[in-house]
Amino acid sequence: MVASISQRIAESGIVAIIRGTDLETAIETVDALRRGGVSTVDITANTEGVLDMIRDVSESFAADEGNTASQIGHEQKDCPQT
Repeated sequence: MVASISQRIAESGIVAIIRGTDLETAIETVDALRRGGVSTVDITANTEGVLDMIRDVSESFAADEGNTASQIGHEQKDCPQT
């Protein structure tokens, strides 16, 4: 069973924040965070191209654990449209 976001936060005690970066750096950062035990990441809504970035980062890691994008990060429908 896949842990809920709240369970992941409780287990790690950390939510990493990604802000104002490009997609390649975001993917590299999330990869390093995951290897270090951080399983919850917030990509801030004021990051340029945030919706595409959330989708692409989520898709990059979803297959690793059988997760969906919404289990890894925010659901795009909950993000403000800019």
